[in-house]
Amino acid sequence: MFSLNRGLIFFTFLLIFFTYFIISRGLSFFYSDEHGCIGRSHYFKLLVERDFKNPFFIDFYGFDQPKLGNYLYGSLLYVDYLLSKNSNNYSDFVEYLIYHGIIEIDYENYKKYSDFIKKIGYSPIDYSQYPIEFENFIDTYGEKGRRVVELIKKARLLSVLFSSLNFLVVFYLYRKITNSLWFSYCGALFYSFNNLIIKYNLRAFSEPIFIFLFNVFILVFLQLYNSIG
Repeated sequence: MFSLNRGLIFFTFLLIFFTYFIISRGLSFFYSDEHGCIGRSHYFKLLVERDFKNPFFIDFYGFDQPKLGNYLYGSLLYVDYLLSKNSNNYSDFVEYLIYHGIIEIDYENYKKYSDFIKKIGYSPIDYSQYPIEFENFIDTYGEKGRRVVELIKKARLLSVLFSSLNFLVVFYLYRKITNSLWFSYCGALFYSFNNLIIKYNLRAFSEPIFIFLFNVFILVFLQLYNSIG
């Protein structure tokens, strides 16, 4: 029975993951927070290299928001950068983000890439009107717009993963509280397909990461409380 139950939970997790993935690909608008999380993902490379004296860490965007989301989205997109850099025009991670049209660095740091910007013929994109609809965006900016949309959809895979993992965490939270397999299973399903989760947690925001960590904290707290009690 235990193996059957564990198999059901794992199968449901995979089902939710692929369902979320399909839904996230179909979300046709993107928001300013997605631009921020992706555009500052170059901090991941600086973290790995322990380059804490880099000017990027003392510009406005180095202090504006918690960096965890930037690091995690950067870890995902850095893999894509490594796989694609030999067949494209960029030679570092910041150039990769500029090439795809999403970057948030201050003007002084941006000027350092002026030669690369001229090389690829990049011109600024107007992001002033959020939310932005993908189809109209591509119609307006052509290939540049297509690269932006492509990068956003790749980044959303991280939100899909954390939101899917939340199903497992919420399931075990219910088990700790109710000790009922089927109540826990149904409760976790209800949570996973809540409209707020579908609408916001499948985008490239920091929220899916922090909600997952918050639920993990509650689960660990309950585990410690029960072990002490």
